[in-house]
Amino acid sequence: MNLTPIKGRWQHYRYLLLFLLLFAFIQPGTAQTTSDEFRTRPFLLAINRPEGSLAYTYLSLIYSEVFKRLNMAFEIKYIPLKRGFENVASGKLDGETTRVFTYQDSHPTLIRVTESLYSTNVSAFALSDVKLQLHGWNSLIGHHYKVEYPRGVYISELNLNKVVPPEHLSMIKTATQGIKKLLIGRTDIFIDDELVVYPLLDSLKDFSANTVHKIGVMQPVPLYMYIHEKNKWLEPRLSEIIKEMKDENLMKQYRKIVFNF
Repeated sequence: MNLTPIKGRWQHYRYLLLFLLLFAFIQPGTAQTTSDEFRTRPFLLAINRPEGSLAYTYLSLIYSEVFKRLNMAFEIKYIPLKRGFENVASGKLDGETTRVFTYQDSHPTLIRVTESLYSTNVSAFALSDVKLQLHGWNSLIGHHYKVEYPRGVYISELNLNKVVPPEHLSMIKTATQGIKKLLIGRTDIFIDDELVVYPLLDSLKDFSANTVHKIGVMQPVPLYMYIHEKNKWLEPRLSEIIKEMKDENLMKQYRKIVFNF
């Protein structure tokens, strides 16, 4: 029996299989990092709070312990929210310090670390003479207040666009600018993370004779670390370490140290 045609076909299929396997590994954007790569460079994390802020300090304490347990170097880079996402989505940076649970739904190149870091409240703030009380996003329906929030805060953007008319809704680059505009009466309500706003109220108490108070919690929010898909091999260990730290009560200890509450 002449087996040459069969051998020829087998060689053809073998080369085709090898080509397909090679193609799968060299597609742009799909190459994974390895532990060896992080022996020569730090893991780069985007943060949306400026260096020197209490939120930056709090997250630095958390991630210092996380990466100590990973035995890896890391570096936190302050980048505004939108640009931070673009850098992480493209793989220029390795991850983001905090985002909400649903963030992954619209950002497919990012992987959410399963265990949340901690929870906070997204709350509404106004001048002390404003007697309005809010309870969740829908409580803004029907009002005509000028509402502002920091650009790139996904959960605020998602919900406020549903309940506040466009002509009454604005974004600001930083929370500091938002509180200052509130204090001088250019806006009526400012919405952001309590852990960011409360320290600012203390630091800006001499900026204006006006004072600001909380008028309601819009939503309690668990926050998660996100990593680029090329680093997905790290996710199980990151989740395990974060859970260990929460079980050891470290997140609350760091919060007490930094925020004193």
